[in-house]
Amino acid sequence: MNIHDYDPSKGGAFQGDLAIWPLSTTEASKLAGTAIKAPQRGSIRLLEGEVTGHHHEIVLDRSSDADEVDAEAITVAALAIAKAQASAGRGTATLYQDDALAASLPWLQRRDLIIGFLKVDGGPAVLRHPEHDAIRLPKGTYYVGRQIESAGAIERVVAD
Repeated sequence: MNIHDYDPSKGGAFQGDLAIWPLSTTEASKLAGTAIKAPQRGSIRLLEGEVTGHHHEIVLDRSSDADEVDAEAITVAALAIAKAQASAGRGTATLYQDDALAASLPWLQRRDLIIGFLKVDGGPAVLRHPEHDAIRLPKGTYYVGRQIESAGAIERVVAD
């Protein structure tokens, strides 16, 4: 699997049954909801997979994670420096519920598909799923929701 860098100026990001849309600066400034999920052990589970049991999760970008550094290969001082640099460069993420913000978004037609609003601070976070390429999300605020598919008059939530 690969990690793709997401560019919010290009529109939404999609991963299986999950859709992520960037909020404008004005929209993001209205976020005042309740935090419903913060990282636990470095990840936020956004959606459980109904078909495969795999889940979509936000993980901190650990491309320079000092915990993965071979401690025997470097000195104690170098390890301390590496850990400090890694922790300083790591982003954080929180998932919020905000009904007022959802109601204020003219482009949001289906509130029944909302999972929440994701705020990424301080550095990138990665959207990961075992069956899809990962997506690296830059600092910002995002709408997170389910995707739907339709065949004529029949409409259903995408199952992944």
